[in-house]
Amino acid sequence: MAEIVRFGPLANERGDDLEGVDYDKWLRDPPPRDWMVEGCFLKGHVGLISGIGGVGKSLLMQQLATCATMGLPWLGIPLKRGRALMLACEDDDDELHRRQRDINRSLGLDMGDVLEAGLDVIARDDRENLLMELDRPADEALLRKIPGVQTVTARSGNCWLLQPKEGTDIRAAVFQFAVQHKLTLLGMQQQAHSLEEVFRELTQPAA
Repeated sequence: MAEIVRFGPLANERGDDLEGVDYDKWLRDPPPRDWMVEGCFLKGHVGLISGIGGVGKSLLMQQLATCATMGLPWLGIPLKRGRALMLACEDDDDELHRRQRDINRSLGLDMGDVLEAGLDVIARDDRENLLMELDRPADEALLRKIPGVQTVTARSGNCWLLQPKEGTDIRAAVFQFAVQHKLTLLGMQQQAHSLEEVFRELTQPAA
């Protein structure tokens, strides 16, 4: 049975620099957290809102962008006022316009005031929104070195379909290979399952 596997970046690409504690700094009181949204999003750090499709993540973020622009609480949570840029990769301009109209009405805001304050919502539903590209030739050459692998076929993302030679315990071979080459194995599932079931939130740290 073929296996679909997904690997993370090579361990040696992550950097191995280790620095000890700054004793003088740690003996003093730490600075307070600089929240953009109190208790949710820190200034200068990446945040993530996740959930299944259709639950309203994009709408929630458009509401957040509006509240941040106008200096209003978001879902009752205090935040810092500032200009906001939202890149919408799934919804078209008309849908974003309709949503913004409804958001403004619910908050008692005028569209002109919101735009003047610094809200910008850009529809990218008809554009390429690729954030990164993988070095597939190098990855494929590496995966072909797994003992017992007959063919390697690229799938979506950093995902590969491995067809084993007869009599090969492909799962054991992949795990051993990941340990030897200090790879992070993010997920592995038999081809018979749907792609939606392929990747679970698994991390196999390098030994």
